[in-house]
Amino acid sequence: ISTHWDTSGLSYLSHRISEYLGYQLQYKRVKVNLQLSSNNEKTYNLPHKDFEGTDHLVMIYYVNSTDGPTTIFKNEKSGPPWEVDGTIECKAGRLIIFSGNKYHAGIHPKNDEHRMLALLRWS
Repeated sequence: ISTHWDTSGLSYLSHRISEYLGYQLQYKRVKVNLQLSSNNEKTYNLPHKDFEGTDHLVMIYYVNSTDGPTTIFKNEKSGPPWEVDGTIECKAGRLIIFSGNKYHAGIHPKNDEHRMLALLRWS
């Protein structure tokens, strides 16, 4: 297993987003999610914020296309009933950026083998 990670693409992307927003972004968290296929009938996983208490941006990059979308919620506080603000289909190469103060949730794919995405959190 290689211990070297080529982060040149991530650095370029971060630089371009910083230019667009007009300020320097500072990484707070970077992770990769892999969700396997499930026959569970839930409409989405547990709605959550990736970090409570501070203003930040969340970027999701979809590695593959699947039938496991991301749902964004209108709720400002945790707990049902959850009011859906929008649903983003999981398409390979798609990049979304939204306020980290928005509750969101993914869903395991039902017809595809897996759902893979990269998530970055900036302030």
